[in-house]
Amino acid sequence: MISVTQAKPSQDPIRSHCEMLHGLAEGIDGKLVVSVFFAAGGEGTISHHSIGDVDGMVAEISAHSDTPGANVYCGLQIMRKSLGRGERGGKDDVVAVLGLVADMDGDTGKTGDLPFAPSYTIETSPGNQQPVWLFDNPLTPDEAKPLAAALQRATGSDSGTKDIAHVWRIPGTKNWPNEAKLKRGRSPDAASVQYAQEWDGELIPLDAFRTALAPWAVAPASEAVPVQLGELPDAGDVTVSDKAAALLAANDVDDRSKHARAVVEQLNFDGHGAEEAAALFLAATGNWLDRYANEQRARTDFERVWGKEVARREEKREAAARLAGGLKGANDNVAGADADGDGAANVSTTGVAFVATPYIPADPSTLPRREWLFGNHYIRKYVSVTVSPGGLGKTSSSIVEALSMVSGKPLLSPEGGLLPKRLKAWLFNGEDPRDEMVRRIEAARLHYKLTAEDIGDRLFLDVGRERELVVLIEDRKAGIKINEPVVEAVVKQIKDNEIDVMIVDPFVSTHQVNENDNGAIDRVAKLWAKIADRANCSVDLVAHTRKLNGEEATIDDVRGAGSLIGAARSVRVLNRMSREQANLAGVPEMDVAEHFHIAIAKANMTKQDSRLAWRRLEGVGLGNGDGISKPQDHVGVVTPWKFPSKEATAEKAASEVTADQLEKILVRLKNQTSAFARNSSSWAGFHVMDALGLNRESKDGRDEAAKIIGGLIADGTLVVKQEEDHRRHKANVVRPRPE
Repeated sequence: MISVTQAKPSQDPIRSHCEMLHGLAEGIDGKLVVSVFFAAGGEGTISHHSIGDVDGMVAEISAHSDTPGANVYCGLQIMRKSLGRGERGGKDDVVAVLGLVADMDGDTGKTGDLPFAPSYTIETSPGNQQPVWLFDNPLTPDEAKPLAAALQRATGSDSGTKDIAHVWRIPGTKNWPNEAKLKRGRSPDAASVQYAQEWDGELIPLDAFRTALAPWAVAPASEAVPVQLGELPDAGDVTVSDKAAALLAANDVDDRSKHARAVVEQLNFDGHGAEEAAALFLAATGNWLDRYANEQRARTDFERVWGKEVARREEKREAAARLAGGLKGANDNVAGADADGDGAANVSTTGVAFVATPYIPADPSTLPRREWLFGNHYIRKYVSVTVSPGGLGKTSSSIVEALSMVSGKPLLSPEGGLLPKRLKAWLFNGEDPRDEMVRRIEAARLHYKLTAEDIGDRLFLDVGRERELVVLIEDRKAGIKINEPVVEAVVKQIKDNEIDVMIVDPFVSTHQVNENDNGAIDRVAKLWAKIADRANCSVDLVAHTRKLNGEEATIDDVRGAGSLIGAARSVRVLNRMSREQANLAGVPEMDVAEHFHIAIAKANMTKQDSRLAWRRLEGVGLGNGDGISKPQDHVGVVTPWKFPSKEATAEKAASEVTADQLEKILVRLKNQTSAFARNSSSWAGFHVMDALGLNRESKDGRDEAAKIIGGLIADGTLVVKQEEDHRRHKANVVRPRPE
């Protein structure tokens, strides 16, 4: 509430107005500006007044209140303290807005109904009024802009209503008409600026005002205007997405007009400015551009479509979002936050109301595709999670994936051909020193025969031992808070270097909150999601599992709180090869630890794929040794590995049976009726186990026998045939192939 005692408006309207402004502005780091302009034109005067300087402001206004031809103004906005002497300031100089005004000019027809009762109303001249709404809390410029635009639409008032830097007349001064007003029939005599309704000292709840203006939050189509283009760049210097390139080069489309709109919308979605987009549009190679008789017509249509179909849609979304409180930074409600970056503390915000945002139907065929960057795990603007037990190969796996991205070569799926384009990747490792990470990267480069040119300037590496990457911290006094300098630096680095993918290993190193607190981990995960969105990149968070005691890891085994999984769009789990899988694949026990598989455990944006992608760690020598006493380092490099088919493993197992063992098997199967079915008490595999000395009670032994039976059938040594038993029941039995 106001802390300055106010004079009664009817007794001293100028002082009353000044006391009101300074009282509302108390505590804000800025200043008020008084402007004097003359009706006949010419140079006016501008004066700045610190918050609390009521007497100085009253004296300045009063000095001109009776000057012939002098119109005196002061806005309801607080300007930045560093505003230059003699400058009135504009929208970019506003640090806080105390209230809004509707400029209702009866002589121009700019009048309408009021959506909310005003705090007070000023009559600026006969038939012309300015209703004023003073809020219980000052607004930031970003909060004020959509409200001012909505107020202008709601009241049908003059365009000055939606300008948060607009200046307004002061009660107790004179309104001298300029030449334009005289032409409209105004009297040349000055009109007194006076209260039509005085202020009773009450302030308007901001939430209630927002709610009242909700129906006017969205701009109607009639407000859309063609974009005004500046100088266009060379289209050849502009990089385009694959989707945009395909649209620009399309030929023989069914509806050229519809296709032109799709091109414009895709270019806007990709983040191109109007000039870049126009240059690409006009340089399109597809014959859809032939719909325009000449370049000027194409340019004119681009300006229209960009303004109407794109800019208007963005304004709708932004206006509705901001009116409802907006998608604001996680600590925007902290008092003193420097939101506009000018070094001055801005006004703190309070709780805001929510409004329903109208859905705008769209043509599905024109919607941009999700931008998958690598496989079905990395997607631009989203967070993915990789869950893995320790010591399995997750870091090496991430390194090889990053090398595949930057080189454009399908290192882990060689049959897939080259990748669509090379990407830029940033590896951050919070556990290992730089020299160890360099060893791993160079070992992978050696194994896959990647040259320095294959890597180029597209790979970035940082480690936590040199500089920690902590985005969220927990302080005993302040609680959980965002580490803003680090977050902003990460976003800036990704943007400046045009990085496509960032891999953070491990996730736990990026925060200092209780990892078992679901709420805290949810904030960390969503903060990374916000970073991905702001920086227009994909972020993969590598997370450890809890202690598994030999069990296979699942999505539920992520270490700490499970809210990390909920925030990710794609989650994959790494697991070491099990003994059963090793037996089926014919992998010797001593080599089992080298094999692991990757399974997609959560896929919100693709069809769930239950197939396993197998990997194998292969040791690679770095060649950095010096004789026998100082041998070279060997580093494990992740390579693709295919799980053998049943036929292949069976044939391998059968080939390892000795001639003597095979003779024993064939004799027994010839002389005894042996069932093909494994669950039979007379299963043929038992004869194999006996011949090889395997334990009939061992599952591993039975698995081995099954593979040998399968291999001997596959190579034609054995056959499966139907025979009748003594009760004339038919059954499948295994026999040596007849000679």
